[in-house]
Amino acid sequence: MPNSRTRKRTPAQSRGELRVSIILDACARLLVKNSSTNFTMHGLAQEAKTSIGSLYHFFADKQAVIDALVVRHVEGGGKILEKLESVPDSQWIEWPPRTVMLELHSLNIEYVQQNPEVRILWNEARFNTRNGSVVNLGLLALYEKVLTLRMPQASKAQLRQSAQALYRLPMGFLLWEVPGDDQSSWGVFTEEAPRALTAYLEAIEREYAGNTLTCAV
Repeated sequence: MPNSRTRKRTPAQSRGELRVSIILDACARLLVKNSSTNFTMHGLAQEAKTSIGSLYHFFADKQAVIDALVVRHVEGGGKILEKLESVPDSQWIEWPPRTVMLELHSLNIEYVQQNPEVRILWNEARFNTRNGSVVNLGLLALYEKVLTLRMPQASKAQLRQSAQALYRLPMGFLLWEVPGDDQSSWGVFTEEAPRALTAYLEAIEREYAGNTLTCAV
């Protein structure tokens, strides 16, 4: 939930919550338009089609608006994590590598596609919050659990390192800006990222299985 710094006043009615939602939507659009958080409260009020007084009624300053938008996306990430955690262990074991990678990452890919401002917020390290860390640590724990189920022969150190890779590798596809970047570049993220991650999972599963056979001999 937002801390005391995020909002100047908590809306008492659903109408107030709607106004806050409209303001956050406008903030998201400005982030994408500017490719940064470089906008003013007056510009935000204009984008939200509200008065500057109404804007300050709910938020103390621009940072408070950005903080609230981050909270919105952290909560979105938390819901994705809950869905992934509900997948039965047997599925993680039985699925082929590509299905595992698609299940682990497709919801996040879809979320970022629907909310492109996440890329800007992540690039500016806006998710380095306590709640954001909880979600990120939850994802890491999930990746390690999945790898443990699929590769019980691997050591804890190997599993932890591979889980870190599964967490970090998609960030390169998500965050690095490409010259001439436009909507068509989403194909790199939506198609090439799962392909690369699938190849990685296949490689480490072969490697750890091979190490086990070697030790057995």
